[in-house]
Amino acid sequence: MVDLAVRSAPKPVLLVRGEYRTMEKILVGFDKSALSGHCLQLGANLAEQIGAHLILFTVAENIPEGQTTLAGGTRYLGRYELEFTPILKSGDVVKEISDFVNQEGCDLVIVGSRGHARFRELLFSSTTQRIIQRVGCPVLIYH
Repeated sequence: MVDLAVRSAPKPVLLVRGEYRTMEKILVGFDKSALSGHCLQLGANLAEQIGAHLILFTVAENIPEGQTTLAGGTRYLGRYELEFTPILKSGDVVKEISDFVNQEGCDLVIVGSRGHARFRELLFSSTTQRIIQRVGCPVLIYH
C-alpha cells in the first residue's frame, strides 16, 4: 500500500507513524546523485526556515569516496544559514540510518527514491519498508 502511494504521487510523500512532533533534527540521506541533491536542497530549505539542525548522512562502502561525497554536500550547505553535521558511515544502509536516527532522536528523515551506490535500493523495496518500520520518526520520500 505504501509503495503504491509513493510510486503514484506526483510530489514528495511524507509518511508519519504515530504522533507528529516538532522537527528539531532532520537527517538527509545523501549519495551525490541528482535526486539526493534535491533531498538536500529540500532538507536545507526546511531546516533553515524552521531553525532545525540538519544531519548530512552518507553511507559508503569506500570511505575515501564517501568523504568526497560528504565534502560535496558540505560545500552545498555552506550557502544556507543553518547548523549541520556531516556523518559518514560504512555498512548496511537500513541499519546505519535507523540506528543513528533512533539513537540521536531525529525528527524527520528525507531520502530519495533512487540514487547511487548504497542508497539505490532504498525505495520501492523491502529496504524502504524496513527503514519506515525501524525509525521512530516521519520519513519524507522524494522521487
